[in-house]
Amino acid sequence: MSKFVSLLLVCLVLTGCSDDQDVYKTHAQLANAGSLDGPYGIIDVYATDTFGGRMGFGFGAVNGFPGKSADVGGLGVPNFIAGHWVKQNPDTMRNSVYFRISSPIDSDLAKKKIKTLENYYENYSTHWGAMQFAVDGPKAMLFFTLNCFDDCTPRKNADPNGWVIKDPRSLTDVVLLFDGLGETSPSPYPKSRLDTRFLNFELAEYSGIDFSEVRDVDGQVAESAVEMPVYSKVAWSEAINPDDDLKHWKYRYYQFEHSMDNPEAQESKIQAYRQGAFDGYLKQTYMQFLLKGDNVKITYSVSCYMPMTQCTVTEDPKKRWEYIPEIDRYGVVLFSGKADTSDKPFDGIPAPQ
Repeated sequence: MSKFVSLLLVCLVLTGCSDDQDVYKTHAQLANAGSLDGPYGIIDVYATDTFGGRMGFGFGAVNGFPGKSADVGGLGVPNFIAGHWVKQNPDTMRNSVYFRISSPIDSDLAKKKIKTLENYYENYSTHWGAMQFAVDGPKAMLFFTLNCFDDCTPRKNADPNGWVIKDPRSLTDVVLLFDGLGETSPSPYPKSRLDTRFLNFELAEYSGIDFSEVRDVDGQVAESAVEMPVYSKVAWSEAINPDDDLKHWKYRYYQFEHSMDNPEAQESKIQAYRQGAFDGYLKQTYMQFLLKGDNVKITYSVSCYMPMTQCTVTEDPKKRWEYIPEIDRYGVVLFSGKADTSDKPFDGIPAPQ
């Protein structure tokens, strides 16, 4: 094999020897998140790029464009955007309308637009640009800018496609990489940061879970959070002589299996509870299995926050929510019943170790 062919093969393996070969490049290190029509909460929006990089825009309360900013690493050519945001009432600063999006971005077009702007100016250059996420109701936009405010004279024929435009404030040049509409809801989307629905099990002392399977509305087995436990099978054991030495403990065994009859009606009760029970800001939410002896309850509840005082609870004459003494909190009881009891482990359920 000639030296020329050998060098050619090495070149192809290591670099591709092509001007079109994709090589990772960071185009933006700064992230902005803002709005075009008043205050919002930008909760957990993020974009990914063609090489797996990620940039987050979840900066909380924002108002105006470009809004809040942060140095959050780097992003190359974006190819996907997803997340949640919420419109806030400017008078009460309470959340009023919720939005979410999950959408691909045309990365080929985005790459061309970014390159156009990076080669746009005659006399201005910078090492890094900024990705700017902005919302206007359900509308979500992702801009790329080099933040030129001084001598921004464009080169001749630098933008034959007309991709370079002024930002929403008409102060600097941007290219629009994504412009799409998200979904809209009057209540938070389950399993978002505004309605996490953490899944946990509350047991009596000296008890432990031996087996659990909780299936969500999408048919998947729930892990740390669940939108609605439409099917549940749980087995647990409780030591009946906990004062003895651990190796001499004996157990009573419990098991229950439940399929939820009407998940839509249960979700309706949850939303009524969220909207009508509290006077404060709703924080973490929980989907809890309360297991004590053979008593079983599946509950949904939320923690509430009020600055300088405690949240108050409005009683519900329709009993869609109620005080749940096991957790010392108001919530929605999704199921209440009895478990099967045995003095030995149930078939297929491992004994406690």
